[in-house]
Amino acid sequence: MSDSMIPILKEVFVSLDLETTGLDPHADQIIEIGAVKFRGQEILGTFETYVDPRMPIPKFIERLTGINQNMIENAPLFPDVAYDLAAFLGEHPIIAHNVAFDIRFLLTKGLRLTNKTYDTWDLASVFLPKAMDYSLPILSKKLNINPGRSHRALDDAQTTRQLFLGLMAYASKIDPETIDRLELLSKKSGWNIGNLMQSLEGLTTGFPKHANFQRIEEKLKQEVTRSNPRKSKELLDVEDMKSLVSSTGLMSQLFQGFEYRPQQEAMVTAVTKAFNEGRHLIVEGATGVGKSIAYLLPAMLYAAKNDVKVVISTNTINLQEQLLQKDIPRLKAILETSGLIDRDQIRAVSLKGRGNYLCVRRWESLSNSDQLNIDEARLLSKCLVWMQSTETGDRSEINLSRKERTLWFRLSAGDKGKCPGLKDGRCFLRLSRQRSETADIIVVNHALLLSDLTHGGGLIPSYDNLVIDEAHHLEDQATRQFGLQVSQEWGRESLDNLERLIQSILRLQSGQTLSDNQWEYIRNAETKIKMDIPKMLQLWDHTWSLLYELMASYEREFSFGLQLRVTQSVRNQPKWDELEISWDNCSINLLQTQSRLEKLIQYLEDLDFGKGLGLDLIISDLDTLLDGMSEIRNRMDAIVGANNDERNIHWIAKTAVGALALNMAPLDIAPHLKSELIDQKSSVIFTSATLGTAGNFDFIRQRLGLDDVDELMVDSPFDYRNAILLAVPTDIPDPGAREYKSKLVMGLDAISRVTGGHTLVLFTSHNALREARDHLVNFLEPNGIRVIAQGLDGPPQRVIQQFIDNPRSILLGTSSFWEGVDMPEGVLKALVIARLPFNVPTEPTFAARSEQFEEPFNQYAIPQAILRFRQGFGRLMRRANDSGIVVIMDHRVMSKTYGQSFLNSLPECTVRTGPLTTLTTLIGKWINREA
Repeated sequence: MSDSMIPILKEVFVSLDLETTGLDPHADQIIEIGAVKFRGQEILGTFETYVDPRMPIPKFIERLTGINQNMIENAPLFPDVAYDLAAFLGEHPIIAHNVAFDIRFLLTKGLRLTNKTYDTWDLASVFLPKAMDYSLPILSKKLNINPGRSHRALDDAQTTRQLFLGLMAYASKIDPETIDRLELLSKKSGWNIGNLMQSLEGLTTGFPKHANFQRIEEKLKQEVTRSNPRKSKELLDVEDMKSLVSSTGLMSQLFQGFEYRPQQEAMVTAVTKAFNEGRHLIVEGATGVGKSIAYLLPAMLYAAKNDVKVVISTNTINLQEQLLQKDIPRLKAILETSGLIDRDQIRAVSLKGRGNYLCVRRWESLSNSDQLNIDEARLLSKCLVWMQSTETGDRSEINLSRKERTLWFRLSAGDKGKCPGLKDGRCFLRLSRQRSETADIIVVNHALLLSDLTHGGGLIPSYDNLVIDEAHHLEDQATRQFGLQVSQEWGRESLDNLERLIQSILRLQSGQTLSDNQWEYIRNAETKIKMDIPKMLQLWDHTWSLLYELMASYEREFSFGLQLRVTQSVRNQPKWDELEISWDNCSINLLQTQSRLEKLIQYLEDLDFGKGLGLDLIISDLDTLLDGMSEIRNRMDAIVGANNDERNIHWIAKTAVGALALNMAPLDIAPHLKSELIDQKSSVIFTSATLGTAGNFDFIRQRLGLDDVDELMVDSPFDYRNAILLAVPTDIPDPGAREYKSKLVMGLDAISRVTGGHTLVLFTSHNALREARDHLVNFLEPNGIRVIAQGLDGPPQRVIQQFIDNPRSILLGTSSFWEGVDMPEGVLKALVIARLPFNVPTEPTFAARSEQFEEPFNQYAIPQAILRFRQGFGRLMRRANDSGIVVIMDHRVMSKTYGQSFLNSLPECTVRTGPLTTLTTLIGKWINREA
């Protein structure tokens, strides 16, 4: 797009970037300044200088920027360059990525600017709502911008300039109605992108358009129906199903990259029989088997032939996306091409909980508010742009910041209460549910699957056939869904929202035709409820203050960490008696307010006025809030007053910021799963790459309540013996020893050097990860191997992308990195397991469930750790031609009697033990054997 087509690009802007010694403008200093003056694509001048910070440059900053003490030795002080910088900036608008950071630093150092400012992070958030990441390097890659040297001031300023121009090109393609709404939202909030939007008015004619708001309404009101006639019930022919995945079958002919695997054939056979015979099945399909295809083929054909729905439940978003965007469409096309199903006979959809879907009415209600803050305006703007193209309204399609995630509940369809959109049709939730009613394959996550059970059904359309993939997570998810949690923040937010909604009712009085008596009733109800709120807040906070005191007393005595299991001995403490009394008082007052609120809602519903002016939505929000308050009371009663309740586990948890939450979970979820799920369905398939321990399914069957169930365990077709070297150092101390940490770092240093990076290290704690990272940075980075740490260098997806972009790195990860990580071919050569992944013994649910066993360590702790251990091992070899080394830096696999159980759980690899120095030499030879 030429600059002449966007008049604002004729204006002069200055893109600015600062490099600093840290993030605190009061404690840290500027070390480099870069700026670019430009008009459209024309660069009018640049400004670049080092700045003497009068303090040592931290090693982390030196590593990040490449700026060292020698480079700033003769640099000027900031006061000496401030005048020249101000002169270069002039009165031109300033563009920066996170502009508030740069302006705040300059102000703290004495340079006060009055220029207009525009943030490319804000602009990207609005105009690229689906971007995976809003960091400058990731956005540069998305817009095909050469970023130059990242974290160098002038290069980043140049990148920001190009990013700004690219984002304005995106903005110019948006329809005029959307531009008008964006401008109005910015004006209400004082958000300065309104000036940019104003410059685009009337300039979009002739450009590709997003759909306007009326089109959104039409899309949401459409009816989803089936046009193809359904066939009568018909069982699948087992031999025909086997032939589909045979060496000469349909998949071999039409599925690109398909390889015949007898293990996959066996799994297809077992799944087909389970569907045909109405049997339950547990099947472990090791990496490389192709288990998704092995259950999808029977599921799709069985659904098509028998007019039934098959629900597929996964634990991770990544697997859901793989099924819906890759596997199912490819299989559908093959089955249609072969004539096994009619065109469009199979429909597959995703279905999620209510809180995942955007509510257009709530969006309209908030956007029509007289006043908005910038965070609200940004989220509303982002959702407005996204609404033009989304077919689902599913929040997973867009990238929400932490602040935006906290605001999302005000725009979503919510988890409870009445939704006006469900009645009048203007609703993404209604559209999603309607699509699921007419679908054959419904893909859900474990959370919704189990939530549907706790609600007695209704969230998922009726079904009798279920596939649970990633089934090793089912117990943990069932613990969450069958359990309860209530936090201090939840109660406070509910009371704050109550006050906000009550006040909003009378704002609708203008233009209404109610009598004086009717308005008097509403005002009186509002006054009484508003008077209740301060007292309830006081009682609520007092209850939680007692919990803080109780928690603190146990922390001082036992130093147990962030969770306290509420046993009978805890309930026998005097402080717990005070807690029960305080909660009883709070509950009585809460019940009184609920009664008043319920009467007010009924009165407003009977009036039946204000449609189109927001009252119906306020009533819906009040109804949702009423349900929430009732839920809070029920949960607090269930936890605080649950003396001698041996069926459930109760505990207090403290978050990283010190907030508290009360929790309850069933001691045993197996009876719930058996009675409410397994016994209610014709066929349930449990599958995963890791379900067995000690070569059988005894442990997982006992945990999930699987009695009458068929079994199949198929191994991997991969040649692990020739592909994987499994190295176990014999001279590394046990993890509890004092010398372990230093020996671990030495080992990681040596391994990374000999492999040239390409290494993933799996930790079991963030503290251990941070300590290792602090040492490895000094050892490896001077030798050209970058150290990338989860949490310290970004969230999981960002650090994984950094590792893929620069494989000459060592990636340190914990928790989520033990599974689901799938690197492109050639990126990962070495996997290091820092220590065996045992649960923390004092974790409440683990501790309580351990007590059910005669030998808790052998019968419970070890099987759980083995399942996780196998998941971690599986990160290295994802394809038949992958190869590399796995190092277990935990000598317990050799020194403890149970260690062999971990080694026996792995495929047959080439195993070597010995001193670390000897193994390092072997690792080098193994890595370089085909080089």
